[in-house]
Amino acid sequence: MEDEIKEISRLGVSPEDISEILGCSESLVVRVLEKENSEIPVTRKKTHVRFVDLGLPSGTLWADRNIGATAPEETGDYFRWGWTDPFRNNQGNPYKSPPKGIKEIAGTRYDAATAILGEGCRMPTEERFKELIECCLWQWTQSKGVKGMKVRGPNGNYIFLPAAGYRNYSDGGLNGVGSGGFYWSASPNGGTFDRNLYFYSSYADWGSSLRFYGYSVRAVKEK
Repeated sequence: MEDEIKEISRLGVSPEDISEILGCSESLVVRVLEKENSEIPVTRKKTHVRFVDLGLPSGTLWADRNIGATAPEETGDYFRWGWTDPFRNNQGNPYKSPPKGIKEIAGTRYDAATAILGEGCRMPTEERFKELIECCLWQWTQSKGVKGMKVRGPNGNYIFLPAAGYRNYSDGGLNGVGSGGFYWSASPNGGTFDRNLYFYSSYADWGSSLRFYGYSVRAVKEK
């Protein structure tokens, strides 16, 4: 499969089209191409997402998949806070933070959701994550063999958050896949720490983490 992916890519075919031709996931295609040549970034088409109305008081709509995922069950890409380029396992570059004193990155040029999905889409603020925790029913489950949380809103609609784990800030190595999920908000917490949602099999909560970690990003937008 890897040889076929490399051969087709040399014809200038996009990762999304290669996945359709070979019947494999786009994430697999991207991993193979990055492994072949880590110096050349792989360009993706915009992720096609569906936004779900959970019946929340704020009216916020939540994307049905992580940024970089081609299906709700895929882990998708990982991002450092304030970066719009995915954090790969071969990255060890020094981190460049957003300007000091920035209050929210939602909708700014530091927002991965806005940069990748377009205007109107943004990373959720701390308040939106709190609303998701307080107003929804959270159930640890498996979807197509992937562990994660089914988050059911007041109106009965739901989204699935895969337990994608995270990338370590020092070498980009993956940790905690299948046991926990870590999702960046657009809200800073002070210094080099920023607000995030996290969950394990028995609970979900919000906290703050060092912004150099690679966490998942789930987009939101208004009705």
